[in-house]
Amino acid sequence: MRDAGNLEIYNIAVDLSVGIKKVLGKFPKEERFELASQLRRAGVSVFSNIAEGYACESKKEFLKFLGYAYRSLKEVGSQLSYSLKVGYLKDDEYKELKNMVFKLDKKMLRFIWYIKKDERFYK
Repeated sequence: MRDAGNLEIYNIAVDLSVGIKKVLGKFPKEERFELASQLRRAGVSVFSNIAEGYACESKKEFLKFLGYAYRSLKEVGSQLSYSLKVGYLKDDEYKELKNMVFKLDKKMLRFIWYIKKDERFYK
């Protein structure tokens, strides 16, 4: 069985989700079932889709799940920006999380490109 824990992008995504969870407790109570919930779910979706895709038996399926993970990452990034603008996040919290999003974004795009180009992947 393939273990996604060996993938750098998976581990960064888990760290991002943990970082998100840490700041969500500071969100206003009225946001706990709206923005906070959506942000938490999107963060979890990133690493979950990486793991689910990695368990697939074809390159095409894996790329599909990486696409889902990447779109969830974009959702996280936009929700973090909104959270900063409405005052739910402090500048330092936002910068730390946004840096993780940026790092993961670059690494995921490179990894997707690698999988698409490498003929040995999933043979």
